[in-house]
Amino acid sequence: MTDIQVLDHAAQLPAEWDDLAGPGAGQLGRPWLRMSEDYAGVPMRYLLHYRAGALSSALATALTFPVSPWLYTRTDTVLEFGARDGLPGAAECLASLTGGRAVPRSVEEATRALSHPDETAPVTEILMPSLVCGGRQLARTRVLLREETAETSAVVSSLIARAEGVAAGFGARSIAFLYVDELDTPLRRALDEQGYSSCVSAQDATLFLPVGGFDGYKAMLQRKQRQSIAAERRKLEAAGVKVEIEPLTEGLIELLADLESQLFARHGGSWTPQQSAAALQAITREFGPDAFVSTARLDGALCGFTLVMRHRDDWYVHRAGFDYARIGDLPVYFEVTYNSIIEQAAANGVRALHFGSGAIQAKQLRGCTISTYFCAVKLLPGSDGR
Repeated sequence: MTDIQVLDHAAQLPAEWDDLAGPGAGQLGRPWLRMSEDYAGVPMRYLLHYRAGALSSALATALTFPVSPWLYTRTDTVLEFGARDGLPGAAECLASLTGGRAVPRSVEEATRALSHPDETAPVTEILMPSLVCGGRQLARTRVLLREETAETSAVVSSLIARAEGVAAGFGARSIAFLYVDELDTPLRRALDEQGYSSCVSAQDATLFLPVGGFDGYKAMLQRKQRQSIAAERRKLEAAGVKVEIEPLTEGLIELLADLESQLFARHGGSWTPQQSAAALQAITREFGPDAFVSTARLDGALCGFTLVMRHRDDWYVHRAGFDYARIGDLPVYFEVTYNSIIEQAAANGVRALHFGSGAIQAKQLRGCTISTYFCAVKLLPGSDGR
């Protein structure tokens, strides 16, 4: 006997949910989901698959809208940016879903459309609202499974079908799995069999730490990279920059929020200090001591940070911010985002550090393993994309 239960809030999830969210699935653990609900402000639904009365698999979903500001967790903009950046299959996927009507926008154009709707962007009209499945973070999209069995394919397919029903109930125009790992054969096969269009959406970087602490880590790098780390640290020391790992506290939030908004502005995004503060407060409430920051101070003033969240033996590098006018060409970013975090993680027996997407070449040079992600999208009845 099997049964799928649908819950409205992460607070309703049973403790067994976290048994399914094992290593590498921190962004689908209950604390992360509660945190996302707290500040994202979008409806989320949780599909729980029971077999013989026990939770055997699950799927998290979130409804995204044309005004949702998280552009890399929206179906329309993920496809647009993939087509713009020449990711394999993205342009063809976008054209197929929109009847060839979509012209990919830049990040700046998509951001501007949040407050000033762009009538020349049919991709949003056709695809949004969209139910995003398998997690709304820019990370590995997945169906949570207790174990793979002979029934896994049928179970995954049943969860996808139930999610399509949830999407239809919301009046969504599309349903999407935005970042499916290339090695997730059961999910990719099920999506293909159920008629989803697919393309590459991103690459992701994970650092699996070797034995031997920070020295063991540096030993796995090329000689030139080891020299770069030493040079970066000498330059920061000469400038008087102080770097440390410290708890995420209420007293830091206002300062961190201002720096994060500067980072968004630098890369064409729109994110206010108030939005950042709300997110950081939600993280503090849900993660407590499992959320901490790598900080840099120059002349006593905070000039850069990177936030880390702990799940089991994995650390997730989640968000960052910098005072660009103050730091100039000092390598603060590399120290607070990589060197200091990796050194601390190596000293604490961390299994893996998750660095996410973007700047893939730099992450490869620092020892990361790179995975390719695929986006799978399906139009729902009522969409006019065909």
